[in-house]
Amino acid sequence: MRTLLVLYCFCFSQPTLSAQDILYAVYDYYRVYDASKTKSSISENGVQLSPEQVIKRLSDKMLIPDQYELFVSKNESSYRPLERIDNNNEGRVNRTITISLSEGNGLLYKNLQDNSSLHVASGYDKDFLIKEDLKTYDWKLIRGETKTIMGYEVKKATAIVDSIQVIEAWYAPSLAYTNGPSFYHGLPGLILELKHSLNDAANFVFDFRLKEVAVGKPKDKVEKPKKGQVVNKIEYKAAMEALINRQREMMNQGVDAKL
Repeated sequence: MRTLLVLYCFCFSQPTLSAQDILYAVYDYYRVYDASKTKSSISENGVQLSPEQVIKRLSDKMLIPDQYELFVSKNESSYRPLERIDNNNEGRVNRTITISLSEGNGLLYKNLQDNSSLHVASGYDKDFLIKEDLKTYDWKLIRGETKTIMGYEVKKATAIVDSIQVIEAWYAPSLAYTNGPSFYHGLPGLILELKHSLNDAANFVFDFRLKEVAVGKPKDKVEKPKKGQVVNKIEYKAAMEALINRQREMMNQGVDAKL
């Protein structure tokens, strides 16, 4: 288990970071939305839950964040989901894997120097590396709005993605890394908190909150994934659709198909 030296300015003076230092951070990630506006269905032991039960299950799940760790250097970062211990399941590790047709489900590597990313996507016994250019956000730095997060003074920035998507971020100028959780980047300091809001029917909000931050150990490094077939998003979607169709055919033939 990693031992972290968490940096609280009210307990310790903040260290001076050089461009060669690796910073380690952990984020809580909440995915919040109006569950009553979705068409989700859940069954248990072959019994379909009522719409009211589904709404309660989804609402309860929103209260429990997923956790991600970020290793960040001057021009690179690696960001991956952390295993979560389920205290309601005799302490077992939660290893649920979600497969998407539009994005990866594993390690995300960003290279700010060549403006690219590699996102690991695994499923159906197949590994892919989704390669794409990093999105450029048109950040507006908000003057006069500051607060403190874990001892760091942070400043506010906003970005309008399109007619229904707005981002609010809080970044720390004293942590001079133009990076952040997930695909977000481009501010003059590490992003410590971020809310990406969708003004859609369900009012989705993707909420990232810093939980821990520390100077990395000497052995720590940003990890660039190497295993998997390199594809773009269009190629990945086509490949996954083919694998899903193949699995369905195998199941219809009574063959055990692995996820």
